[in-house]
This record gives sequence, structure tokens and C-alpha cells, in this order.
Amino acid sequence: MTRRRFAFAPWRLRESPTPNRFRATCLTCLEPSPDVTSGGVAQQWCLEHAGRTWHTAYEVAMVGQFEASLTDASGQ
Repeated sequence: MTRRRFAFAPWRLRESPTPNRFRATCLTCLEPSPDVTSGGVAQQWCLEHAGRTWHTAYEVAMVGQFEASLTDASGQ
């Protein structure tokens, strides 16, 4: 049997350079908007959908990404 030694390693999170993504969903019929990189475009989709359908309730979600990386022993 081999003995193993474990140690805690310091990690950090930073925002990914990948742009945030926005997606709106009509809460009446559950139709989703296209997945876009602009919140304004998602809002415009809601207004256009409301004009076509008279649906008035929407949910908009924004997704961002983070990257985890090990830091050196000094935490830098």
C-alpha cells in the first residue's frame, strides 16, 4: 500500500474573456429568444414578441463564465 500526502492548494476565479450571453423566455408560451451577447437585443426580442402575441411576462437570464486557476504558494 502506497502512502499519499495531500495538501490544500490555493485557487482563484477570474472572469472568462468569453462574452456574457443573454436569453429571454416568454413566460406565457415559453418561447425562447435566440442566445445573444447583448441584453438590449434580448429586450428587443421581448418587445417584438409582445407586439406579435400580446404576451406580457418575460424572464431574461444572463450567463457569464469564470475560469479557475491554481495560484502559486504566495497566493498570487
